[in-house]
Amino acid sequence: MENPSFGDKYFRRFISRHKDLSLRITHASNRKKDREWTEAKCEEYIRNLQALKDQGFLERPGQLWNLDETAFDTVRMYDRVTARKGVRQIASQYDGTEKELVAIRLCGNAAGLQLRFMALFSGKLHVQPRLDDTHNLCYQAVNASGYIDQLLFANYVKAEVFPAITEPLNVLFFDGHFSHVNCLLLVKHFRQFFEESGKRVAVFCLPTGQTNHLQPFDVSVNVRWHDYLASRNVLAGGPVTKDNLCSHLVKLWFRKEGCEERFPFNAGECLTSGFKKCGLFPFSPEIIRATVKAHHDPAKVSRGLLVEQKKEDQAKLFQVLTEYYGYQSDEDMKAEESILLIAKGVTPGMLAANALQKRLHREAPVKQRRVKNRHLNLEAGKMVSDDEFIRALEKEEAAKAAKKKVDDVGRLAKKKKATEEKITDKIAKVGPWRKRKSAEETAVTKTARKAKKSKNV
Repeated sequence: MENPSFGDKYFRRFISRHKDLSLRITHASNRKKDREWTEAKCEEYIRNLQALKDQGFLERPGQLWNLDETAFDTVRMYDRVTARKGVRQIASQYDGTEKELVAIRLCGNAAGLQLRFMALFSGKLHVQPRLDDTHNLCYQAVNASGYIDQLLFANYVKAEVFPAITEPLNVLFFDGHFSHVNCLLLVKHFRQFFEESGKRVAVFCLPTGQTNHLQPFDVSVNVRWHDYLASRNVLAGGPVTKDNLCSHLVKLWFRKEGCEERFPFNAGECLTSGFKKCGLFPFSPEIIRATVKAHHDPAKVSRGLLVEQKKEDQAKLFQVLTEYYGYQSDEDMKAEESILLIAKGVTPGMLAANALQKRLHREAPVKQRRVKNRHLNLEAGKMVSDDEFIRALEKEEAAKAAKKKVDDVGRLAKKKKATEEKITDKIAKVGPWRKRKSAEETAVTKTARKAKKSKNV
């Protein structure tokens, strides 16, 4: 048989024979997060959404909004290159000042409305050329870290989202970033907006770590960015940098002049499709349940082969203990923990002796940890605009303010005490000659004053 190895020619023929197979690009999936997304958490998430639907928040597409922050890179990192054999490392050429992730704040609704986005840069100055050719469809912000904070997030919602809201009942979906959840300034804006317009806005935080298949922007938008970067590196326009990134995003999102038909994001259509794929609008519990991977869900796996194997192993263990060790107690046979301890060589007498030893020697008790605060549990999603949640945040902020006030008073007291001690030390270091001199000067001054007074008389 000639050429028995599996080569490229054989692979192409294999693919052509099997029409149901194709060469695909893998999608990064965190195995730990997949195991955390269980059937129980999924059902709790569906119940939370069902409560929103019962209140009338999921009836029309204009009611559902999604806010997301995505980091856009400006350099295309190729997965495969052709290089000479024996070379250990293949360098990827780029300008170190241009390969930078720029945080983009996005917002849109299930009707396909895409709002102006915010580009967040790290630094202190606003650079005006970054807004060239953006047609007033975006604006930039800067802070020290380059990541969204509570102030920028609240101001963006107030400036961009509130004017676009037309429904009396609305809900905002976003991830569990700290700037989204612990933002009392945003709560104040919501209350003021309700008092002024009568439109209610509910805030729903998506399940922690599951936004890759539950958030519309992550599911259906921004999928052609890397292909566009690869094309711009060879076109006459030059590569994409952080200084002209906004103009390229505006061109792709809003189909401005110079946008090729193969690269636009189609934000409106993709947003509508994203809400549908996530099961948000129209609301579909079946689509949401399909996001749970059966081979990662401990509850589903425990109902399968693992339990049968475990029961079979225990039956063998019972048989061995009965035949070879004369273990006949029915009560102990029913206790799985006792059986496993005996298998390890730990007898009930040893357990009793150990307990007696601890009592006699008065071993230190195990430290009792505080009960974990559950009102911030976002594993199955959470309505973070509930009154209970807001009261908890206000209480926490009040405790922080009180602690800061006490710390400031203590700091001022320590500073005052240190200043007084310093003055006392200086006075103590003054010698007797200085004190006598001061007394003599005082006597001369008094004599001069008396002489001047008598002369005037």
